[in-house]
Amino acid sequence: MRIYILVAVVVVLSAAYFMGLNIGRANCVADVSQNSVNLYQQQLKKQGEINVEINRTNVRDIRDILRAKYTIAE
Repeated sequence: MRIYILVAVVVVLSAAYFMGLNIGRANCVADVSQNSVNLYQQQLKKQGEINVEINRTNVRDIRDILRAKYTIAE
């Protein structure tokens, strides 16, 4: 009878170990995925800010060049 109890305890502990291992892996995959999404969103935000600044600068430069070349007197 003691052998059956010992085997049952070993089976329960083994099952708990492997279930915990799988849960840990799933949590790790979820964390890595979330970090990747956050990093991608940060990159998109920075790229958007850079694009806005570039567009503003280019328009201003074009205006300055046109004002320098062409005046109302000409």
